[in-house]
Amino acid sequence: MELFLKFLVGIAIASLSSWITVNLSLKRFRTEKWWEKKSEVYASLLGTLHDSKAFSEENIQALSKNKELTDEADVS
Repeated sequence: MELFLKFLVGIAIASLSSWITVNLSLKRFRTEKWWEKKSEVYASLLGTLHDSKAFSEENIQALSKNKELTDEADVS
């Protein structure tokens, strides 16, 4: 009977520690995925802001030189 109780306690401890480990691992995985998504969005946003700034600078330079941009240059 004593051997059975030791076995049962061992299984209970192993099960609890496995459950805790899995939950902590899943939490870390979700956090890392969240940061990956955030970094993709931030990179996209910075690229868009850079394109917008370049577009504005081209138009300002063209206006200061009294030139008109072609339709293709004006859109890009």
